[in-house]
Amino acid sequence: MAANKLPSHSILVATTDEVHLTRLSAALKNAGFKVVHAFDGYEVVRYCQKQEETGIMILDTSLPGLNGYETTRLIRESGNFEIMIILLAWFSVQALEMAYAVGANELVAKPVNEEELVEMVMKLQNSEETK
Repeated sequence: MAANKLPSHSILVATTDEVHLTRLSAALKNAGFKVVHAFDGYEVVRYCQKQEETGIMILDTSLPGLNGYETTRLIRESGNFEIMIILLAWFSVQALEMAYAVGANELVAKPVNEEELVEMVMKLQNSEETK
């Protein structure tokens, strides 16, 4: 496998919240995933332009540069990344509608329950692998 590919057992986590990044990364690593970090929407887009293989991405809606919604839309348009989870600062019907409209598979509201997130990621990954 080429060094620039993101295998399906790897996850790109994009957030500027250091506490969430640390907690999410630890939980995902403990579940056997490789975790790659990004800190703004433009960094995510640049990273994805280098990828040839689909994977899993968790994006905070409050990313600087391009927010999580804009970043998700651009990545979906490019065809990269099969599984996209939006990390919300707060849950609302408008946030839900926006996330699904730009192509999110799932939504998670802060504070994140790490165990539930890992279960969600594994379920989504398994459903993509059986397609």
